Amino acid sequence: MSTKNNPGPFPCYQNADPDEEMFVLLGRDPTAGTLVRAWAAMCEATGGSAVKVTEAYACAARLDAHAESLGKGARVRLAGEVLIESLFHVGITSDAPKDHVDHFIDDHKQDPYARFVLMYMRFPAAWQIDFRPFWKDKKLFCTYKEERWRVTMASRFGHIGLSKQYHQEDGYQETAFVTNCSEWSPEL
Repeated sequence: MSTKNNPGPFPCYQNADPDEEMFVLLGRDPTAGTLVRAWAAMCEATGGSAVKVTEAYACAARLDAHAESLGKGARVRLAGEVLIESLFHVGITSDAPKDHVDHFIDDHKQDPYARFVLMYMRFPAAWQIDFRPFWKDKKLFCTYKEERWRVTMASRFGHIGLSKQYHQEDGYQETAFVTNCSEWSPEL
């Protein structure tokens, strides 16, 4: 979060312990801004210094601008896309992108009611709690392995949770990818 000529408010080289590992990202690297942005998001989510997070986001923008000034704009954008796509692969099969629940939600050819309910299930827990009073009557059922199931969960890892306990709001007995399900409906 600095340059050679301007060490900035957080000079990591000077603050590092004598044998502490470091990894330096240079502005000419088209992936640098994306990596710093990812670090800032993780730091923010885990309670890191708000001042450092703010500076990291600003630094990411400067890193992107520097790489773009060197004619690397397409590679800067590709780095962001690769990071997002790689998040879909965490913990799921190699063919996950087409199976991932988020791809189903984004596909306008899929059942609109199913997409709507699954989108709600992908909201952060705090949002789900806040919106539950408006949501309590919404249910989603599907056919999986030739049986009817209630959908009770949509995971960030791409699968959905299914229950045979049709009045169950939370928990599940089975998981599946949305591409293995059909006959979406608000009723059993």
